[in-house]
Amino acid sequence: MVDRLGSKLPLVVGPATAATGFALFALPGIEADYWIAFFPAVVVLGIGMTVTVAPLPTTVMNSVGPDVAGIASVAIVPFFPSSPEKQLLPTV
Repeated sequence: MVDRLGSKLPLVVGPATAATGFALFALPGIEADYWIAFFPAVVVLGIGMTVTVAPLPTTVMNSVGPDVAGIASVAIVPFFPSSPEKQLLPTV
């Protein structure tokens, strides 16, 4: 996706969509129904985060030289909770 569209579009649209999802959480009242008030906010936030996180590793790895590629790959590990690298960090 990053190769076709570039990284700027998803990294601008994604956070803007996620911010909209966060803003939607401010609208419901105390007696609000989950499916009408909170579920749309969760969906919009999820879409925004998906659009943001998907191109992130490619953008980071394409922006650094081969001499620091290892450091860059470790720097993005905290964004991916199930990555194999993060599971190995406690053993280092």
